[in-house]
Amino acid sequence: MKRHKTAIFALFIGLFSILLWVACKADTQETQQKSLLDSLERMDTTHMKPAFLKLIHQAVGFFPKQKAFILSCSYLYEDRGTLTNGVSINNDVFYFHPAYREAFEGGEWSIDNIYPNHYFLIDGKIVFVCLRMDACNQQEYYKKVYQQLVPNTGVLEEKNVVRIMVEHKQDQTRFAFDLFKPNIKPLRELIRPVKFVAPEP
Repeated sequence: MKRHKTAIFALFIGLFSILLWVACKADTQETQQKSLLDSLERMDTTHMKPAFLKLIHQAVGFFPKQKAFILSCSYLYEDRGTLTNGVSINNDVFYFHPAYREAFEGGEWSIDNIYPNHYFLIDGKIVFVCLRMDACNQQEYYKKVYQQLVPNTGVLEEKNVVRIMVEHKQDQTRFAFDLFKPNIKPLRELIRPVKFVAPEP
């Protein structure tokens, strides 16, 4: 009887030690992640459009096992003609997809070569936001931070890319599934080189 109690007690101590170790390890990982995120610029979601956040929430739900995502500009827009105030662009299409280690290495499987310095949190997940301004930052430091936060390798698959269209002056957002419509155009088409002609003396 005494041996039986001793065995049960030893088993209890062993299980308690394992649970304590797992809890400590999880706490350490959470603390390390928070420390890394503190070195980046956190974007305030309270100032974002509710319709946009609602769609991001839905998009995150498409990938329940993913812990980090990337939000980037596609440089596409839906052309609806010129408005009365002379503005022809009143929306933007953004890409949203799971983050992976090689995303910013500048190679064949990359989407860019500039590591993000901005992020926001939604549903406990990290969303890295790509901005061209990040090119002004020293890349080695942000590369180290990103790769510690996103250790999993992978490639970007077309089926995992969610396209989100955001209206500029309205709280309207929708998924843009068809980017092959004739009125979906690149922003760069609006920028045409103009030959400089010196004025006559």
